Amino acid sequence: MKTVKKKSSAIIILNFVIVLMALLALILFSMKTGSLKISYGELFKGLFVAYDKQVAIIYDVRYPRIIISLLAGAALAVSGILLQAVMKNPLTDPGIIGISSGAALVGSLVTALFPALFYAVPALAVAGGMVAYFLIYSLAWDGGVKPTKLILVGVALNLTFTGIMEGIKAFSGGGSNLTKVQSIVSGHITQKTWGDVRLLAIYTIVGLVLSLCVIRLCNLLLLEDKQARALGVNVD
Repeated sequence: MKTVKKKSSAIIILNFVIVLMALLALILFSMKTGSLKISYGELFKGLFVAYDKQVAIIYDVRYPRIIISLLAGAALAVSGILLQAVMKNPLTDPGIIGISSGAALVGSLVTALFPALFYAVPALAVAGGMVAYFLIYSLAWDGGVKPTKLILVGVALNLTFTGIMEGIKAFSGGGSNLTKVQSIVSGHITQKTWGDVRLLAIYTIVGLVLSLCVIRLCNLLLLEDKQARALGVNVD
């Protein structure tokens, strides 16, 4: 039994090492990809030894995009795996069950109706995503909640939120601020700056730290409901 556990742990560690090396290789490749061609030696020298105009451009343009991609990828991966544990479904993610579209709808409404609050859109979108999930949970409640019903209700509300958002976009004439929100929802990373990195880092770090607090509960929720209840978990 101990031998099996050691082999399993070794495989997990090996997988992490392989993925980490692939990630580092991808980061190094993305540093050089673009209209500006520069060697890794020149890049290192421009960052740590002497000022280089081309390296400075890469630092201000490419690096924020790389870091934003890493942070957003981490946040999406963790949120997806948490929902998959709760729903007992490996295909579940925030986009499928309407959380992402609920957040996007709030962002679109705030941008269309209160453009002065544009810089508060991230915080309000988070609140919108939480409200969307509580709405999904409430509609799926029937003396308890079954994961399958929760997913089906989420899919229906996802389509509803998306339709409302597209309607707002059509009636508002696709203003520049609304277009920016749409680009964020679509996952565009163009024209991102270090300010965007700092903003995203706050939300991502807080979310990842909070996710550490619920790992044990999510592992227990992967069990059958009766087993989880027997272990003292409030499944509902």
